[in-house]
Amino acid sequence: MIKVADLAWGRLQSPDLDAQEEFLVNFGMTRVERTKNKLFMRGTGPAHHIHVTELGPPKFLGAAFVAKDEDDLKKVAKAPGASAVENLDEPGGGKRVRLTEPNGYTIEVVHGIPNLPPLPVRRQPINWRDTLHNRVGELMRIKRGPARVMRIGHVVLATNKLTETLKWFRETIGLISSDDLYAGPDKKNVIASFNRLDGQGRPEATGMRGGSRSQPVRTTRKATSTAAISA
Repeated sequence: MIKVADLAWGRLQSPDLDAQEEFLVNFGMTRVERTKNKLFMRGTGPAHHIHVTELGPPKFLGAAFVAKDEDDLKKVAKAPGASAVENLDEPGGGKRVRLTEPNGYTIEVVHGIPNLPPLPVRRQPINWRDTLHNRVGELMRIKRGPARVMRIGHVVLATNKLTETLKWFRETIGLISSDDLYAGPDKKNVIASFNRLDGQGRPEATGMRGGSRSQPVRTTRKATSTAAISA
């Protein structure tokens, strides 16, 4: 139906927004805004936010993808069970369409959320090629601290409806197979799948694997450097 341009955020519930914010700050994110019932966190990159937590029992609610333009929002709003194009009444604004994928999770397709200036990241100079003497007399020492998350990486789901789920994500929002893993000689017997965004070099936006029940496996974040992860 459409081809989304990027992965925007994961949306979860937590019974304690204070504890959630403390964890995410220690993980390397920065608060953008917090309301009575919601917490919005960003990375160092330009995306307005990459993580949303709503107040409530622990639960994975879904994920958001970025539409290429508002025309694509209008197109995807015609999908079965989709909401109309609606104003997004959250920090950053913009518009969205809400859909429900086969496992019951909400998939938001959004557009018009402005970027923010990237956050400064201090890196120790590296002696490398043309800058071979860039750090003369200074030892390489990695300071301990949060990893400084840059952007959202990918979302992985386990599902007992793998074939149906793959078909939905590929036909509704345009994800493309990077790799399909299958059991035995039958290539239709797919047991796991990695899927990417059209036109991006990133190998994976979503991963899916078969399971006895449907559940989230993980959402990942990309750090600013390997040194940030080591800290």
